[in-house]
Amino acid sequence: NVSPFLKRTMSSPLFLAILLLAIFLLSSLSHASQRSAASSPYTLTDLITTKQGYTGTLLLKSQHQSDRYGSNLPKLQLSVVFESKTRLRVKIVDAEKSRWEVPDYIVKQKAASQKPDDSLLRVEFQKDPFAFRVFRKRATSSGEIREDIIFDTFGTEFAFKDQYLNVKTNLHYEQASKPRIFGLGERFLSFQLPTDNHVYTMFNKDNYLAYDKNLYGSHPFYMQHRPEIGASHGVLLLNSNAMDVVLSNQTLEYRTIGGVMDFFFFAGPSPKEVVQQYQQLTGLSYMPLYSTLGFHMCRYGYKNISHVRDVVQKMDQYQLPMDVQWLDIDYMRGYRLFTFDPVNFPQDEMKKFVDELKASGKHLVTIIDPGVKTDTDSYPQYQALLDSGAYVKRADGKPLVNVVWPGEVIFPDFSAQKGIEYWKKEVSQFVQSVGISGLWCDMNEIAGFVNGSVTAPIAAGRRNSEFNPNNPPYVPGGVRLDEKTVSLDATTEMGLQYNTHNLYGQSEVIATKTILEEITQKRAFVLTRSTYVGSGNYSAMWLGDNESTYYQLKLSLGGIMTMNMLGVQSAGADICGFEKNTTQELCKRWTSLGSFYPFARNHNFKDSIDQEPWALDMIDMTRRHLLNRYSLLPYFYTLFYEASQVGGNIWRPLFQLFPDDDIAADVDTEVFVGDAIMLSPVLDEGATSVSAYFPAGGIFYNYYSGKKVIDTTSSSSGERLRFECSVEDIIVHQLGGSAIVRQKPEVNTRVQEGNPYFLQIASDKRGEAFGQVYFDDGESLKEDIGDKYALFDILMRQQTIKIALHDDTQYAKAFPGRIAEVFVYGVKQGISSVSVNGEPVSDWHVNENGVLRIVNLETVLGFPGASIHWE
Repeated sequence: NVSPFLKRTMSSPLFLAILLLAIFLLSSLSHASQRSAASSPYTLTDLITTKQGYTGTLLLKSQHQSDRYGSNLPKLQLSVVFESKTRLRVKIVDAEKSRWEVPDYIVKQKAASQKPDDSLLRVEFQKDPFAFRVFRKRATSSGEIREDIIFDTFGTEFAFKDQYLNVKTNLHYEQASKPRIFGLGERFLSFQLPTDNHVYTMFNKDNYLAYDKNLYGSHPFYMQHRPEIGASHGVLLLNSNAMDVVLSNQTLEYRTIGGVMDFFFFAGPSPKEVVQQYQQLTGLSYMPLYSTLGFHMCRYGYKNISHVRDVVQKMDQYQLPMDVQWLDIDYMRGYRLFTFDPVNFPQDEMKKFVDELKASGKHLVTIIDPGVKTDTDSYPQYQALLDSGAYVKRADGKPLVNVVWPGEVIFPDFSAQKGIEYWKKEVSQFVQSVGISGLWCDMNEIAGFVNGSVTAPIAAGRRNSEFNPNNPPYVPGGVRLDEKTVSLDATTEMGLQYNTHNLYGQSEVIATKTILEEITQKRAFVLTRSTYVGSGNYSAMWLGDNESTYYQLKLSLGGIMTMNMLGVQSAGADICGFEKNTTQELCKRWTSLGSFYPFARNHNFKDSIDQEPWALDMIDMTRRHLLNRYSLLPYFYTLFYEASQVGGNIWRPLFQLFPDDDIAADVDTEVFVGDAIMLSPVLDEGATSVSAYFPAGGIFYNYYSGKKVIDTTSSSSGERLRFECSVEDIIVHQLGGSAIVRQKPEVNTRVQEGNPYFLQIASDKRGEAFGQVYFDDGESLKEDIGDKYALFDILMRQQTIKIALHDDTQYAKAFPGRIAEVFVYGVKQGISSVSVNGEPVSDWHVNENGVLRIVNLETVLGFPGASIHWE
């Protein structure tokens, strides 16, 4: 029914052009409207260049005033500081009054006095509406200098309200279906974070066996890796308030309910450098007691001291390596802190037991919870805490009472001097009473069995515009924040729990570590459940309560890699699982993988079946894997030393070593231990084989036999190989170009002390390799070490291995360790002679796997200046 005229008009080029123009203008107006709605309500004024960076003022535009979650603050202060060549700080605060900020002690590395001339970072501003971009410079393989956008708030939401701060960055990446984001711990989740509009809540909580929910630690740091350019960068929002981070394929958005916006940007550009730069700012790893690198046994549900003694005796009987026996809350009198059950764990018997442990080279670690039972009749620790006045207080100043294992409890204030004095007295008396070697700080989120407080329960009522710590207008995670913890209007000397909640566990750990060091004048061992930014500077941690499932076995890889990246190096999961009954197959798989955990402990629930090796008929395989772990302790210890000096992670994702490999960026079922050892565990029930991915650019050898498995040095992409793997084994490879030092293993580290060492060296495509090994006495405090340490470089080149002093210390020159054997993987056949320190030796051969093995060297080969050559 359309007339010929209209038909001609609608089909004419002019009409089509007008129609297309109209569509374009409507689309532009729509997008402009969307940008306007999403943009910042602030204008940047008074931007001034300083010797360190910039300062400026953000003024609120009245037409953008919004009452959603409250009103935006009228005036903000911007400061931009180029703190180092690779670190930039962008801080936005209320210009008219001070607000809560994370304490200064968290930041360990201070800013340079002026902007470095060679900074890799640049910042760009948009004044109206306010926005900023951060650029990172990097050199390409051809030497060309390029800039990448690593943070970009242009065209995104921005809010700064009393109880709601919101900032969003556009994510930039190419040649991938999604951005590769890592970090934002802690939760039970894969190493690479889902980007499907996923919400990551950070608020420390005893979220028992909750998958993909906020758990015991809060770490608002992420690393984005871009394999298409082979580069990474990192971002930290230093804010301790409860927050959500919303992650999609296009954007990453912060929503926090207090504090300030305090951003740190880390240029990298390699993944390893990002990790180091972050840890250098927030605190390098503590150096562990050497004995704590050994194996640990624990259970919630030991019936009495005889039960525990039987476990230790069986470990000895079956020659199963172990250094530390643990006690859960069973040892306490009615679960009261700093007490012993007089019937099942009497103090005098505990003292005898600990003496037995120490006589055989072992140690005892016990659990402590922060809650002090409200018992005035037979529990002086409670009255002493009351008298100190240094406890977590209700809003009215009275002790806040919650419920934990012993019933009603109050909590020490570890930010108050009197609280530390109270803790020091009680910890000192308790530890010295029986000779305890370390403490396990549990339930320190703070965890509670009632919401808020038994004395002043808070109803989740209507929210209003007035400041209410227990009822913020925006609730991260969508669950009332006082659930399973104390009221958010509770106070310590540090401040409101609303602001400081995520720091409570860390403050307990710092106090405990300091006290133990004062008692022993040696390094302290503290295990914590609750963590925050920088916690790895003070303590070990475990991934909390898990289940005996293959899913949890798999999650342990991502959990440990994440916590290691975030700076907590001594991390591990409960081997064989805590909750539910394990199976022999699962426990075998878990033991083989767990023997490579930075922190290796078998821990079990009281209602679950026994899971000691003899209970599941897995004694021989457990012994084999633990002996291998103990042989690698010099290697683990060297990795900890590296992390304590320059930063680093014990467990490393594949892309950290192969940053250009696109597939490696998505692999989280394999892991490198340091730069030498790659693990490819079986993670599925009933499986008898595993598919292992080998990134492009390396030679990989069977760790045990030395046989060359695959060479991808000339490949443009990595390759997958499938390996048969019995239930008692794990697939392990050594990367070509690496040199590691192992030691003849024993049943514990004290017995092992003085045993001979052996070198295990894997050739790269040039026949070269490099490694380091670090030694000290294994227990002295950092300030007491001085030059009493040895750090050796191991270099293989042109058929010669040399061991050189990295640092010229007298300790290193006189180091007594002897090398009994040398294994070189990937040598060519036809070797005719071998010499050690210039003298020919005859005890050597090259086997069918291309492994040169030189033996019986103990009397002729030490470390300083050692030289091995073959023709």
